[in-house]
This record gives sequence, C-alpha cells and structure tokens, in this order.
Amino acid sequence: MDTIEQVKQVAFSHFRGVLNMSCVQDGCFKALVAVEVGDTVKPLLLVGNAHNEEEDGHCIAVLNPDKALVDTISAGCAYGARTLKEIVAKRCDVALDLWIENYMPADRAVTVSMRYKTHHFQPAKFAVS
Repeated sequence: MDTIEQVKQVAFSHFRGVLNMSCVQDGCFKALVAVEVGDTVKPLLLVGNAHNEEEDGHCIAVLNPDKALVDTISAGCAYGARTLKEIVAKRCDVALDLWIENYMPADRAVTVSMRYKTHHFQPAKFAVS
C-alpha cells in the first residue's frame, strides 16, 4: 500500500472512532499518533471535526510534520486548499485534506480535496510518546 493510501486509511479509521464517541454535534479533534510507514515509525497529525448526526466531517492528516506545524494547524479551523498547501509545504512528508461521509460504502466514504507530497521523504522528525 502506498503512503498516501495508508495515511488516508488511518485518518478514516481515527475519524470513525471520534464520530462514534463524540457526544456533541460538531466535535473537534486533534490527535498525534505514531504510524509505521515502511520500516520507519513516523508521527501523524490528525485534525478535524465530526458531525455525529450527519455522520460526516472533515480531517486534515499530516505525516511527519515538524513540531511547529503541530501547533500551527488548529482543530476547528478551515483552510482553503491553497492556504493549507502553503502552510505544510516542505514541513512534512504528506498532507491530505479529507471530507469523510461515514454513511457511504467504505470505498467511497473519503474524498481527498487537497494532497501534498514531498519529493524526498525525511526521517521521523520526532517520536510520539
């Protein structure tokens, strides 16, 4: 599985967990998790919001962000595709802006509205504890 698809699947899985556990209509979330990419463990930043009544929402997934980028991207904020690309450029390996419709079949539930991928993947910038 390629890196983009792996990040997309981890983000979708995390989103579904947030959606199932959220007790508010528009629950914002921000999480930093460790994922294994190839033979390396890297941090993955997941930021978004989940609408539990509509079973949909938004997620930004950033693989191997620098530490300052973790603080820059805020839960509950919306970024246009161009702005988000400018924010993440050269500061991570992969960034995806996703719209998730949990009520759809899994193969059609995730729409990628922005994708950034560096030309040269970096070693993990920090460890998630």
